[in-house]
Amino acid sequence: MLLASFFGVVMGLVLGLTGAGGGILAVPALVLGLGWTMTQAAPVALFAVGSAAAVGAIDGLRHGLVRYRAALLIALLGAIFSPIGIYFAHQLPEKNSDDSVQPADGHGGLADAAS
Repeated sequence: MLLASFFGVVMGLVLGLTGAGGGILAVPALVLGLGWTMTQAAPVALFAVGSAAAVGAIDGLRHGLVRYRAALLIALLGAIFSPIGIYFAHQLPEKNSDDSVQPADGHGGLADAAS
């Protein structure tokens, strides 16, 4: 639990300071650090990044900083290409079969090594 809290604080700081990068760091931290599966880690990372984006969007709307054409273009492209990404995601195996992402000691991640 302490390790999970540490990763949460680090991801929150990265998202808060840069406005991006949390999803790129969160999924590997959850998979490699806590031994979660991609199926468990991806929704948690998506929720964290989506929440941060929603807060930023609300703040941008309040201050009149939203570029509506760009937002509509991004939304349209996301709606078009999301099904393609979902298709490819379903083609990937759940676990890496060659264990190339596993630590040298054979454990599933830092959580296994710490317990």
